[in-house]
Amino acid sequence: MSYTIKNCIENKDGTIDLQLNHPGFGWIPFTASPDDSEELGREVYELVKVQGYAEYQPSYEEKDAEARMKRARLLQEIDKVASNPLRWESVSGDLKEEIKNYRKSLLDITDQPGYPFNFTYPEKPDLENV
Repeated sequence: MSYTIKNCIENKDGTIDLQLNHPGFGWIPFTASPDDSEELGREVYELVKVQGYAEYQPSYEEKDAEARMKRARLLQEIDKVASNPLRWESVSGDLKEEIKNYRKSLLDITDQPGYPFNFTYPEKPDLENV
């Protein structure tokens, strides 16, 4: 059977959201999946794979949440040294300055142009001997 489809966008789970011109209902929202229990879903999925579709593009909110979670993890790692008085006392003056700058740079990643799609994390200081 021939289907008319448009506005195909891949989801992060590998399915494809699209609009399908259904013979009985007209244009309907549809999610095509290679593992669909219905033949129609599998057929449309294969058709879209042949015709092509837009790759999944995460939203600003998704990228922001991802970046903030990574930043939180990196801050936790550095704070094991920076917030521990005994460890902090053993850190040399130059390394203390590096740690302070690194921590501030982590907090400021959201101010970088292009955030959250195109930005860089600061380079982590070497804490191996601390």
